[in-house]
Amino acid sequence: SSGVSEWLRRRLHGRELFGRRLNRMSIEGPTVTFEVDEEDDPLWLDLDELKNELEVATGAEEAEWQVRIVARRRSTVVARVPAPPLGWTALQPVEGTGAVEDAVQVNLDRLENGLLSVAVAAGGTLSLDGVEGVGRLVDGGDEGDSYNYAPPAEDDLVDEPDDVRVSVIAEGSVRGVVSIVRSYRWSPAQVPVEVETTVELRAGERFCRVRVSFENPRSDHRLRFHVPLPREARFSAAEGQFAVVERALEAEEGFGEVALPTFPAYGFVDAGGMAALLEHPMEYEVVEGGRELALTILRSTGLISRSAHAYRESPAGPEIEIPAAQCRGPWSIGFALYPHDGAWHEAGVLAQLERYLHPFVVAPGAALDGPTSATGPELRGEGVVLSALRLRGRRLDARVACEHPEPAQAELGGIALDLRPWEIRTVELDR
Repeated sequence: SSGVSEWLRRRLHGRELFGRRLNRMSIEGPTVTFEVDEEDDPLWLDLDELKNELEVATGAEEAEWQVRIVARRRSTVVARVPAPPLGWTALQPVEGTGAVEDAVQVNLDRLENGLLSVAVAAGGTLSLDGVEGVGRLVDGGDEGDSYNYAPPAEDDLVDEPDDVRVSVIAEGSVRGVVSIVRSYRWSPAQVPVEVETTVELRAGERFCRVRVSFENPRSDHRLRFHVPLPREARFSAAEGQFAVVERALEAEEGFGEVALPTFPAYGFVDAGGMAALLEHPMEYEVVEGGRELALTILRSTGLISRSAHAYRESPAGPEIEIPAAQCRGPWSIGFALYPHDGAWHEAGVLAQLERYLHPFVVAPGAALDGPTSATGPELRGEGVVLSALRLRGRRLDARVACEHPEPAQAELGGIALDLRPWEIRTVELDR
């Protein structure tokens, strides 16, 4: 009876009830239902009146009451929203219909948006605009250390799954996502593991987003994601710090070490008409004589330096254990694949990387009675990127970098810039 009122009094803090916002109460028979949501709706609620109504209804006679807390059903709407450069825009959802340019079409084994087509093969690999076998996962032993990879004396590579399950997890004209779960038994102990690869295509994007997720069950191994290339590569190009480094397929040799052509990439790596756009620095290697790109998803190692190293004569450091470097536990690695014609600096790879790396920052708003958008300083110029923007008093400091092998012309906030190859320049702008 009156215990319901006491129960609510102890748990209700303002309108907050179990981390949600209390919006409504209804009483039917011996059941009290509280409706909660993530936000206030209505904006104003008379809590004193609600508590008084509850006390009157439940205090009339002794009875056993049931309390239900119901979260309002919510729908997530995916929208393709235009926004000005370095600016913002305000939106209000309304009922209606509209057309989406370069809309996504989703089937169980295919995603396409008019700019890119992705098909899922029987073994869980992908066909990306006709390039077959994309996403073959290869796991093998790693008896190296934190400096160098080294294969075991007898390595048993595993690249064929025991089972493949494909499902659609998002379907719509703006965004489509397909999940591919592959089951493996990684050697040498035949450790079972499931690897989920989600493939996402969005309206208007010329690249597909990929995420590889799994629970790492073993030590001393290396997992790589293989991407056959549209055409044979003679070199690779990888972004570093304010520059793009072009490398041959073979590595330089050093004293007492086997030359390993595994290299770092910061924002992207490009070879043979395929760019991998990266969320974070990754290791890569162009293999099969320039016909495949291998991205290192995970290296599990247990020593800072291994004295008995198959690929190195001398220790690189102390032989101290680093158990955390075995990287046991859950992992989720994301990147995107962008097939293109021409060289990386002719195909807008940097522009696609910007689109991939910088999603909208979204925040809820309460009113649309003022300005609904604002534009910031726009940067124009092929091969020119914005690396920093900071407010200093009444001025903006913008740092731009020309990541291009030839001179580039750019414009930032109405200021014309003639930039040398690989030049970094700071520009002061009036607000």
